[in-house]
Amino acid sequence: MKQAVLILPTYNEKENIESLIIAIEGVSQKLPKYQLKIIVVDDNSPDKTAGIVKTLQTKYDNIILLSKKKEGLGAAYIHAMNWAIKNLNPEIFIQMDADWSHNPMLLPEFFEKYEKGVDFVVGSRYMKGGSIPGNWGIHRKLFSIVGNNYVRFGLFLLKPHDWSSGYRLIKTEIFKQVGSGLEKFTGYTFQIAFLHRAILAKFKIDEIPLQFIDRIHGRSKFAPSEYIKNVILYVINNSTFIKYVVIGVIGFSTQGIISKLLVMVNLFPGLAVGIGAFVAIICNFIGNNLWTFREKKIRGRKLLLKKFSHFLATSIGAVVIQFVVVSFGVFIFGKDAWFLLMIFAIGFLVIPYNFFIYNRFIWKK
Repeated sequence: MKQAVLILPTYNEKENIESLIIAIEGVSQKLPKYQLKIIVVDDNSPDKTAGIVKTLQTKYDNIILLSKKKEGLGAAYIHAMNWAIKNLNPEIFIQMDADWSHNPMLLPEFFEKYEKGVDFVVGSRYMKGGSIPGNWGIHRKLFSIVGNNYVRFGLFLLKPHDWSSGYRLIKTEIFKQVGSGLEKFTGYTFQIAFLHRAILAKFKIDEIPLQFIDRIHGRSKFAPSEYIKNVILYVINNSTFIKYVVIGVIGFSTQGIISKLLVMVNLFPGLAVGIGAFVAIICNFIGNNLWTFREKKIRGRKLLLKKFSHFLATSIGAVVIQFVVVSFGVFIFGKDAWFLLMIFAIGFLVIPYNFFIYNRFIWKK
């Protein structure tokens, strides 16, 4: 039989843990190909959650209790996964909340996806058939929906639909390959980082609808301020497009200042914008090489000069686009419209053009 390990991180879940484990044990009978082990990782709950688990161990021989100090969700999962690999060598991990927000009756659907060749299955609240609790406050809904879409669009990865869902089936090989360093991520950021690494490593990802249920007993561990800060920082640090936009804003500011100074000394606006764009190109090359594409950073004097010459050549298109738009625009709308024309050219034409060129030709793998 194949070995599967279901991990339940707990902190003050005495009102939920017994009924949930009994339900999981019942559902496991529908998984005849798998031997299911349940690891409860308890962060020294003062409400004696661990005592209830110990009692359940006398009834079920597949329950393992690991106790540790309170370090957060990510640390609990990593501790359990490392222990399981060392002692059980499972083929599959299942992540699941211990507060009944994840319906254990969905477990067979996760395993069905895995049997079809999926490496990482996500229970998604935001795909067709999924949902979030209707009784959540508007602030909680906004944090969840806006935060999730910020990750999807910020990382330019629109699937899966739910990045922070904690209900997942994960092939053990994924954790072995991408798990190093995940301990630095806390809370929901751990879920985002784990999934992101799995996607970048080219594992097959899929999802099933999840109707998320709000807990009835106990208190939520959701911390809005920590969630917002950590998610924003993660996407900024890991989104090539956002870094590209930030560097672009710096380049644009440089271009705007230089162009305006040249226009003030009566240089033709089209030429002024072209010169400003050339200086911005140099700034963009340096910034993108050091930050945006640092994982593909160009090194060595000869290679830098070669790539910079390519960068200049491919960037001529951006200069030409701005020169043409501004030059023709001022004849139609007047000289005073040059700045708005420049913004239009950059925002709608140059940004997508450059991002495509940079990825395809300059900082290609």
